[in-house]
Amino acid sequence: MSGRLTADLAAFFAECVYPAEAEFAADGGTGSIASPVLTRVRDEARRRGLWNLFSSLHPARLAVGDPETADLAEIVGRSPVIGQVALHSLNPDATVLELLAALGSAEQASAWLDALADGTISSAYCMTEPGVASSDPRSLRTRGERAADGTVRVTGVKSWCTGADAANCEILVVLALTEPDAGPAGRYSLVLVRRDSPGVAVANRHDVLGYSDAYRGGHPDIVFTDAPGELLGEAGGGLAAAQRVLGPARMLHSMRLVGTAERALELMTGRLRSREVRGRPLAGNDLWIDRVRRADRRRIDAGAGPGDGQPAGPRDGGIDRQGGGARPGGGDPRPGDAGARRRRPFRPRHPRRPLRPRPVAAHLRRPRRSAPAGGGTA
Repeated sequence: MSGRLTADLAAFFAECVYPAEAEFAADGGTGSIASPVLTRVRDEARRRGLWNLFSSLHPARLAVGDPETADLAEIVGRSPVIGQVALHSLNPDATVLELLAALGSAEQASAWLDALADGTISSAYCMTEPGVASSDPRSLRTRGERAADGTVRVTGVKSWCTGADAANCEILVVLALTEPDAGPAGRYSLVLVRRDSPGVAVANRHDVLGYSDAYRGGHPDIVFTDAPGELLGEAGGGLAAAQRVLGPARMLHSMRLVGTAERALELMTGRLRSREVRGRPLAGNDLWIDRVRRADRRRIDAGAGPGDGQPAGPRDGGIDRQGGGARPGGGDPRPGDAGARRRRPFRPRHPRRPLRPRPVAAHLRRPRRSAPAGGGTA
C-alpha cells in the first residue's frame, strides 16, 4: 500500500483537480453554492476510491503510516479548496465524522454517521463565542441544562460556526457547560443539536478577508435559546473528546501548508520564467534570484521563514543563480550548461549595521568649564 496511494492521489490532482481550478474560479470560486465543478470532481474522487481518504472509515487508512499521511496531506495542500472538497476531508465534516465514529451511540450513528460519511448531509462545529477568549475553554458561557426527558437544553451564542449555513447542514456539535461544579477540565460536554430544532437561529454572517466561503456553508453566528439536544459521548468529556480529533486535524493542516508553499513557489518561478522585461526574463534579475533563494525548498520543508539567516539550499525553484536563466527541471545549475556565466550573488547596496547604543552616562565624562575669577558668569 505504501506509495501507491500517494501516486494515485497525485495522478488525480494532475488529471482532475488542477484543470478544474480556472473553471471553479470562473464559476464564482469560494462564493459559489453547489458548484457543478466541485460536484464533478467529487464524483471522480469517489470513482477512484479517494473519497474520505483521511477518515478512519476509509478501508486503506489503517495501512497508511505517518510518513505517507504527510505526503498525502502535502498533495492536498497544493490545491486546498478543491482538493479537500473532492476528498471530503474539509472541516468541520471531517472532524464531526470522527467524533461520531468514536463517541456516538448506536442511535446517533444510525441517524447521522452513514449520511455524513456519504456527503448527503453536512455538519457544523460550534465552540467559539463572541466577547470572550474562546481559546481558553474556561471562558465559554453557553450552558447545557439537563431536562427531565433526558435531553440537554442549550442556551447561548456561538460565533463563526463554519458550515452551518449549508443547505444540507443537519447537525450542530456544540461545546456547552453542563457540569458547573466539576473541575475546569470536566465542566464541558459535546451536545448534538439538530440544525432545524426550535430555538436555533442564525444571528449574523461573517466574511473572511471579503470572502463569504459559501461553498462550505459560510461562517454564521448562531443563537441557541433552550434548544433541545443530546450528549455526544460522556458528560464532562467535551474538552478531551475535542482534543482527540482537533490535535490530528492541526497536524494535517500544517502538512497541507507545506504543499501550499511548494505550489506558490512553483507558480512564482513559472511566472519569472515566462515574463520578460527589456528582452530578458525576470528569472535573470538579481533581485528575484535572491528572493527565490530566500524561498528555497529546504526552508519550506523545515518550516523556516524567509530572511531567517539560514544558508540557501541546493533547490531554488528552477532559477539559475549562476547563469541568470531558467532551468525547466529546477535543481542545481550544472557547470557545463551552455551559455552559463558566473554571477555574483545579490547583496543590498547599503547593508544594515547594528546600532551601537550610546552609554547613558557618557555626558558625565565631558570636561566641565571652570568658573571665571571673581564669581562672575562667563
